[in-house]
Amino acid sequence: MLGWVLLLALPAAAQAVLAYERPPTHSAFEANGEIVVARDDGAAPHVVTRGMFPTISPDGREVAYFVLGRHGNVSLRAVGSRGGRSRRLGPATVDESGDFAWSPDSRYVIVGEFASSGAYIVNVDRGTSRHIPLSCGFGGGSFSPGSSSVVVEDVCGPDPLLAISVRTLGRATLTLNGESPQWGRGGIAFTRQSPRGSFRRHLFVIGRPAGHTSLLATRGSYVAVSWSADGRRLLALSGTFDPFDPKYHASIVMPRDGTAEKLTPTFSEVDALSDDGREVLAVIGGDRRSLTGKVSGGNIVSVSSGAVRVLAHGGVSASWTR
Repeated sequence: MLGWVLLLALPAAAQAVLAYERPPTHSAFEANGEIVVARDDGAAPHVVTRGMFPTISPDGREVAYFVLGRHGNVSLRAVGSRGGRSRRLGPATVDESGDFAWSPDSRYVIVGEFASSGAYIVNVDRGTSRHIPLSCGFGGGSFSPGSSSVVVEDVCGPDPLLAISVRTLGRATLTLNGESPQWGRGGIAFTRQSPRGSFRRHLFVIGRPAGHTSLLATRGSYVAVSWSADGRRLLALSGTFDPFDPKYHASIVMPRDGTAEKLTPTFSEVDALSDDGREVLAVIGGDRRSLTGKVSGGNIVSVSSGAVRVLAHGGVSASWTR
């Protein structure tokens, strides 16, 4: 009877969903935490599996996540948001250093290749994957709003950004110097590090007309995180990009005029922007730097115009479908 009660309490696929990791606390040698799925307000949390760095699919039906195996290999797996049996996505071992990403239609995932320089586009329903050769390595990717293409960072330093067709794997170079691409209806936002040895990061966007690149934010140092559904707002993080003591600000950038609204307080993670561009999903106090490094849970929060609402305690690596 209890099982039926838990099942009914879980979020339906059509509802907005929150997913996060509750990191391990009982052992310094355990890397895989509890993957938790809840309603987008944090209600009805339920552990669906164990792993790391979960990301909910845009339709809210599945959670993809990394798993550290007994022999040290990392694989990408998916489980239903209501729980159940998980399945592997892509090859048996993948590269966890570059974040994986869902396509907006929830049909594909892109993930880095292990011990080599390429990436894989995985068809989630069919369980098949296709290899994308890269010159240096996979630094992350982001699918187009229609899920027909994906922009990939090839970490060559400076890093070229490549637009790749999901159907044919045909490619085009968008820029020879770009990092952390995010594709939305407002264009492809990316970061370009300032020359002359500075650690300042400038925010650019490739928008309309096609191929036109413009400086998006004229003040501050930013990294793009995600777009609002209509492309009128872009979530970016700024702050001390120190892997040993991350302290980030979340800013909502208006591409139309380049202005930015900085939210408070500081965060250890800045994870996502709501579809309407008015709420930010972030973590205060948590730290999940690497597979075997320091791991501590924090408060998963929703932030809107200075108002902070706690959604969950003791979590990291949050994502939602709001």
